[in-house]
Amino acid sequence: MLSERDKRILREIEQQFTGEERRLALLTRSAQRSERRLHRAADAALIVAALAAVLCFALATAVTVGAGAVAMVLFVLLALRSGGDRRTAIARAWQTVTRTAR
Repeated sequence: MLSERDKRILREIEQQFTGEERRLALLTRSAQRSERRLHRAADAALIVAALAAVLCFALATAVTVGAGAVAMVLFVLLALRSGGDRRTAIARAWQTVTRTAR
């Protein structure tokens, strides 16, 4: 059987552990919240980066197709505008288009 002094010491030790457990629990919860926030921010950054990549690809494709279409229209207009032999006209138009593309 424990003496009153020993019982009092055990109660003090239990209270000390209880207080430390509360602090530890608060620290753990705080760390978990911070970790969740960090994961959410990383997910948001990944989504933004993916959307930016898709947008850049779409714009690059549109610009490339647009430039090709403009070159084709210019080529056809130059070929039609120049009279005479069609082969010569096409060759001159092609030279003009390739010169302006550089």
